[in-house]
Amino acid sequence: MTHWWLTIFFLIGDQWISGDQLDGWASRSYETFEECEERRLFGEQEVKSLVIPYNFIWICNEGIPAKHLSV
Repeated sequence: MTHWWLTIFFLIGDQWISGDQLDGWASRSYETFEECEERRLFGEQEVKSLVIPYNFIWICNEGIPAKHLSV
């Protein structure tokens, strides 16, 4: 069964760092793309209320958690 992974990346310095490398920001698995996208939108709204000193981006990808981000 294929899973979709929701991963957040933070722009720290000049590098996009996967949340998997930071405490409390691990990727999450979802069964469908639609469920992942729904959670991505929710996550983006929830994080807006936090004070995070970095730019960030949420992505959904198929298979395994994303390790790298090219923007």
